[in-house]
Amino acid sequence: MRRILTTLLLVLCGSGAFAQYMSGGLVSQGTLMSTQTEVIRSGFDIWAGGGFGFGAFMESDDIVGSYHININAGYNINPRMFVGGGIYSCKTSTNVSSLYLNMRSFVSRNLNSLYIDLRLGKIINGGVGEKITEQEHNGYVYSTDITYYKPQGIMGGYSMGYIWNRFALEWGFDFIGAVATDVEYYGIAEDIDWESDEYVSISAMVDFFIKAAYRF
Repeated sequence: MRRILTTLLLVLCGSGAFAQYMSGGLVSQGTLMSTQTEVIRSGFDIWAGGGFGFGAFMESDDIVGSYHININAGYNINPRMFVGGGIYSCKTSTNVSSLYLNMRSFVSRNLNSLYIDLRLGKIINGGVGEKITEQEHNGYVYSTDITYYKPQGIMGGYSMGYIWNRFALEWGFDFIGAVATDVEYYGIAEDIDWESDEYVSISAMVDFFIKAAYRF
């Protein structure tokens, strides 16, 4: 009887140890899977992208083609939230360069996810553009007015995108601050004092785009 009890005790202990091992293995595996999900987007990331679209100066009826490139670096606070900053360069109604801060929010923790991106920045350089208005009478042009405009101040934007692991496709718009002034037909842009001229008014440009990006 003692031998039988001893055998049963050994079997029970062995079964308990095996169950504990299996349970520990499953928990460990589950933890590993969870960890893999968490680290899909973590730490520092660099994004680079470029795209094309169309834009216009707010006081002009002319819509022109545009293209832009940007590089963006920052930190993933968690797999659903990225904050960072970048450099933006665009050619639309005129040339624009800016520095910006952004927040990118992902809908899910998965490798493939929809996201939105919000940007706010400072224009650091911009070329002078022009809009020419001609007035005609009996087939003759008797007056020509020119509106000069220049990117200046702040810029901001909103876009929505979808990321496949590291490749992303994004579409949205950028709103670009500007100043403008009207001159007579003989006026030239080089004579304009953009900082203090009393005839300079606040304006804006807008650029709608679609772009491809890669997350390094």
